[in-house]
This record gives sequence, C-alpha cells and structure tokens, in this order.
Amino acid sequence: MHQSNVVLLMTLNRSELRRDARSLRRMLAEKDAALAERELIIAEKEALLGERDRVIAARDAELYAKTLQIEHLKAQTSTWITAF
Repeated sequence: MHQSNVVLLMTLNRSELRRDARSLRRMLAEKDAALAERELIIAEKEALLGERDRVIAARDAELYAKTLQIEHLKAQTSTWITAF
C-alpha cells in the first residue's frame, strides 16, 4: 500500500468508512442490476435471432422444394417434347 493510501485511511473516521462501505455496496448492487438487465437483453436478442434463423431455414426449404418441382417439370417437358 502506498504511504498516501495509509495516511488517507488513517484520517477517515469510522462513520466515514461505514458510509463508504454502504456506497460501495450500493454501487455494487447497481452494477449487478445493470449486468442482469444486459443479460436479459442478450437472451431476448438470442431468442429473436433463433426465431429468425428458423424462418430463414423454412423459407430455404420451401425454395428448394419449388426448385425441385421446376426441375421435375422441365424434365417432363423435355421428355414430352422429344416424344413428339
């Protein structure tokens, strides 16, 4: 500990130390509350991203199914055209 810190602690009386401890506890509680709020926001955003990913996957599956239908129709049409 630096000498200036020792002198500072020696000059503080007990009531000041208790008040400082209370304010430090209050600051810690505020920081904990802010952290909990941020964690909640992150969880909500992760849920939204997960839902968006599911929607994108469903659209991709629909697009792939339609592409297969088109390819199947093309194959049928070319077979039909070559038959005549």
